[in-house]
Amino acid sequence: MTGLLVSVRDASEALAALYGGADIIDIKEPLNGALGAAELSVWRAVTDIVAGARPVSAALGELQDGATLDRARQADGMRFAKIGLSRSKDDSAWQDRWHTAIKRLPQGVACAAVIYADHLLAGSPAPDSILQRAIEFNCGAILIDTYSKARGHLFDHMSERELLPLCKEAVRSGMQVVLAGSLRGELIARALSLEPDYIGVRGAVCRSDRRDAVDQSLIHSLVDLVRDFSTSSC
Repeated sequence: MTGLLVSVRDASEALAALYGGADIIDIKEPLNGALGAAELSVWRAVTDIVAGARPVSAALGELQDGATLDRARQADGMRFAKIGLSRSKDDSAWQDRWHTAIKRLPQGVACAAVIYADHLLAGSPAPDSILQRAIEFNCGAILIDTYSKARGHLFDHMSERELLPLCKEAVRSGMQVVLAGSLRGELIARALSLEPDYIGVRGAVCRSDRRDAVDQSLIHSLVDLVRDFSTSSC
């Protein structure tokens, strides 16, 4: 059954996600980009307030950012840590650098490999290349998301026909699959039809746009929608 991952920017939003029924609480700062890292103090505040009631994940930023390796070392308490690969396409050492970052994660923290559906805009390696390295590096999950939130949603950049083989290969390799990328309305139903482990959202559960606070009632409604869809498709 598919669950719901909700991205939050602080402890108060984490409480809204928790009480709204989110299955994973993900920490990121939307003002800092698709995988914008929040301050370490926010990480600690969220993990303290969630107190193990739900798995917590965190965005560490992009591999090409100088602080990402240091953040990887400090990601204790997370179930998953996400490291973006934008601007890495022309970096001949991106695979080694990514592997180094993964190895710096504390014990028990799995890497969620990030595939940008709009990889040409992001300047990231191709999806197949990232997936193969994710398998090699024993990543725990793949997140297929969009880099530019102003240039369309997930299905504007990848069709179901393109997404399905990636999802199936990830599952065969023992990874969980998260689909995200400005999903809302009928786009969520399209994503659910691919049977991911989780749908990832922020803007869909915010009061206005993704920079505003998440809303507990919107989260609860979306949790119900996701679960109803999963149950009816069984």
